[in-house]
Amino acid sequence: MIAQLTGKVARSEPGIVVLDVAGVGYLVNVPTSSTGTANAPGVPICLHTHLVVREDDLSLYGFVTVQELVAFKVLISASGVGPRVALALLSTLSVEELARAVASSDTKTVSLAPGVGQRLAQRICLELGDKLAAIALENRVATPSAPVPLASAGAEFDDAVEALVSLGFARLDSRRAAERAVAQNKGTGSSAADIIHAAIKLLTDGGR
Repeated sequence: MIAQLTGKVARSEPGIVVLDVAGVGYLVNVPTSSTGTANAPGVPICLHTHLVVREDDLSLYGFVTVQELVAFKVLISASGVGPRVALALLSTLSVEELARAVASSDTKTVSLAPGVGQRLAQRICLELGDKLAAIALENRVATPSAPVPLASAGAEFDDAVEALVSLGFARLDSRRAAERAVAQNKGTGSSAADIIHAAIKLLTDGGR
């Protein structure tokens, strides 16, 4: 398994980078956003890679950040989502935007990616909501915050708030929505993922 490549760009075009590693050129499929950071020959770059093996093909997919790589692996675990579709999603939306859209079942945003229709967008939201929320949780912003009411205090609550912030919501709004989510569940049995999903609904559509 080729997990990482570090070298210089030999050439690139939208969605593709040929990386020169010690004289060997690796063709790597990348999000179009990554192509923009490596569009000049000779530019050094490190890509976190995933090798897709098929009967008649070996294809490398590369990402500038580990977060993108993890999101790619999560996406291709969904039924009907192949590597090309996953790459299209990550070329259209940032990981944070994608996680927010999927967690809130925003199929309109998910279907902005080429090759993703409404039916596939619905499937992605249904199958991957928890997994993409977990990515946001793992990449939460570690920013000091004000104390919360005792009813809401706890590691699960704090983790959920940080995940919401990492998805782009304001910290105060995130805390208030998380508190409401906990209160609606009577403060018991709420995992961080449960709080995140409930809070996103409150933040995006008023909990309807």
